[in-house]
Formats: sequence, C-alpha cells, structure tokens
Amino acid sequence: MKYLTLIVCFFIPAFLYPEALDVSARINSDKVILRNGPSRTAAAIDTLALGEVVKILEKANSYEVIYKCQYDWYQVAIGSKRGWVYGQFLSNVVDSQWKRIRAPSNYALRVPRSWRLEGTIVYDVLDRKVMEFFSSNSYQGNLLQFYLDSLKTEPVLITPRTVVDTRQFTLGKIPGYRVHTRIAAEGGCPAWVVVWDPVVYLLPTHSDTFHSFAVYLRNDSDAPDLKLADSIASSLEK
Repeated sequence: MKYLTLIVCFFIPAFLYPEALDVSARINSDKVILRNGPSRTAAAIDTLALGEVVKILEKANSYEVIYKCQYDWYQVAIGSKRGWVYGQFLSNVVDSQWKRIRAPSNYALRVPRSWRLEGTIVYDVLDRKVMEFFSSNSYQGNLLQFYLDSLKTEPVLITPRTVVDTRQFTLGKIPGYRVHTRIAAEGGCPAWVVVWDPVVYLLPTHSDTFHSFAVYLRNDSDAPDLKLADSIASSLEK
C-alpha cells in the first residue's frame, strides 16, 4: 500500500527552547528513528526505544503530514547525540523548573515552567492539552456524590465515562476530592478508538459552590501520571 506524504513549510525562525528550561520528553513508541533533519526522508542517525528520555532543543519551522497525521519535528538530544524526532512519538513533557499560573477562578497552581495557559486550557511545549479549568458550579448535598451523579448525564462518546477511583484530597490547605475517570473515544491520528484518563479535582468554595479542573497526563507505562497531577493539585493557593 502506498501513502501520500505532504510537507508544508512556513518560512519563520525555528523556535528554540531556552537551555534554562531543561525540557525533556519520553519516547512513546519502540524503534523510533532519530534523523539528521526535520523530515521523514532525512538520514537515520539512531533508533530510540520506548521510554527513553530525550531533551527537547528546538521545534522545526515546518510540519509534516504522515499517514494523514500532522505533527511538528523536534530536535532532541540524548547523551552525546542530537537529531530530529517526529512529534507523534514524544510525550510526557517534564521540566526541571516550575512556575505559578493563576487559574480563571483566581487561584494559583504550580506547573512545569514550559506549560502555557490560554484561556481555560493549559498546553505543554508540544502544544498538547494537559490541563483544563471548568466554570464554577453550584451543588446540593455531598459534593462528591453530586459530581458523580452529574457524570451520568454526560453525552456518551463510545462508552460512558467510568470512575476508576475517588478519594478525599487536600488542594493546598482546602479539603476537596480527586476523581480519576476513564473515557473511550474515537480519536487519534489516523482515527482509532483511544482511552484517556481525565483526573478531576473538586474544590469547594462555599457551602453550595465549587471549582474544578482536570489534568490529562500519561506516563511511559501508558497509565495516568497521578504523582505529577497530585503535585500540581497540592500546590494550590488562593
């Protein structure tokens, strides 16, 4: 079977990530080719294994569509080697430094320094959504039960959202809840059924209102990165 590869270039400077950010990512597939240029046709330098950690240095000034999927190319370093990796095979971006962002509901959280807040959505350096803030809501009775009941009225994508785990969780100094959920949806590139795990934190603000936000993170074992999500939620300040 033959596939059409389309390359579209924009003549703008490549985006360089400051060395001080120390941004790294994990290879999310096996036998990923490290190339000497930002193109599928560039010569191979090495092969990277699932779970290997690379440092992100630069985003190319062009993207490439491969098998109907559009991703940017990133220059990375691993050991003494430098080369380019297609963005589809990078995930779990981690910084050695953190910063505070102020949520739309006017509380602050510590997140990796390279993440950026646009409106109610937080993106990482690969332009992937990693967090989302939701509007303030009113509730009656027990907050956790109220939220769980509300999930039953959500539109069903492929299967209803399931609840993996619930627990009391302290956000900063405020008692709240963590709700680990799982959703099956049609997505990915090209389209396939994907399973993802929004980890939702519930923050009561008054006796009848609450704020909430979700963290969308997965580790190299293809499981929710609860440790990083909890670190973010625990840092909350009013």
